[in-house]
Amino acid sequence: MQAAPAPEADVAALLQRLGLDLLGEEIARDVVTSTPPFSIRDEAARECAAGPMEDLILGHMRDIFTDTLGPDGAEHLVAWDAFLQTPAGARIGDLVTANMRAGAVLALPDDMTAGDAAEVEIFMRSDAFRAFVRGFDQGMNFSPKRVQAAVDGFERKCGITVPVEMLS
Repeated sequence: MQAAPAPEADVAALLQRLGLDLLGEEIARDVVTSTPPFSIRDEAARECAAGPMEDLILGHMRDIFTDTLGPDGAEHLVAWDAFLQTPAGARIGDLVTANMRAGAVLALPDDMTAGDAAEVEIFMRSDAFRAFVRGFDQGMNFSPKRVQAAVDGFERKCGITVPVEMLS
């Protein structure tokens, strides 16, 4: 396979499969309930603002993981997809999603076989795994395009004016 970056839609699919989109949605809800000018609004306005905020946060997450997957991102996503198609990979994918829903780190299943555990360990040593996991430590500014789209969405959909600088 020729080196190619990961397509954003494929990164989004992996984030969703692992339940990381739930984390982004939770972050967006936390921001609109705790940060002016959203927190001073009524519940309906905050619910409205959650939409553009989710778009911003989830888009930012896609940017981060696309970046950390690097120039071989498409190949790394193929490896992730192959792993998640295995019985052990599917269970790990489900566990990560359950962790995101629970907001806690749950233990590995007790009935995981030694073979499954070895398969998981091998994958965790792969370039695909390491490239993806680096995204959790990545600090990156919101892209100006995504910030402007969020600002426009707050104004157009919710009637809330948000200075671009607040999100930059």
